[in-house]
Amino acid sequence: MKLSPPSKPGRSLRSLRVLIVEDSENDALLLLRELKKGGYEPDYVRVETPEAMEQALAASGWDVVISDYRMPRFGALEALAVYKRSGQEAPFIVVSGKVGEEAAVEVMKAGAYDFVSKGNPALDFITRGACRSCARPWSGVLKRPTSDGSGSAPKRN
Repeated sequence: MKLSPPSKPGRSLRSLRVLIVEDSENDALLLLRELKKGGYEPDYVRVETPEAMEQALAASGWDVVISDYRMPRFGALEALAVYKRSGQEAPFIVVSGKVGEEAAVEVMKAGAYDFVSKGNPALDFITRGACRSCARPWSGVLKRPTSDGSGSAPKRN
């Protein structure tokens, strides 16, 4: 399933391959809208089970993987484990609505690139920060934007 980009005169959208691990189609569509607002034309697949995620990872390379924290069949930690087993090297970003700081820390320690709350202005980080790096060919070291915008922190493992 793919959405058409919004028409804006003189605006060229950059292609971005996105694997969305999300049980809510509406939340996935909201995320895609944010990506488009950030200047990307997402080519995406949405999955909500470990099996579907394994198939999607095996079938294609991704520029970024964005996962909901909690879903009925599995969550971000399990999705991150499936992703790590695939051997792919793209940022794995967790987006969630209602989890505490401990959950965010746990997912970051497990190897997620970042954790962003739904409805938080920081969601803009995905479109303007992480995906800027995603759109370039993978260099082996992804720089995370810092508070001063310099982007000096290395990818977490």
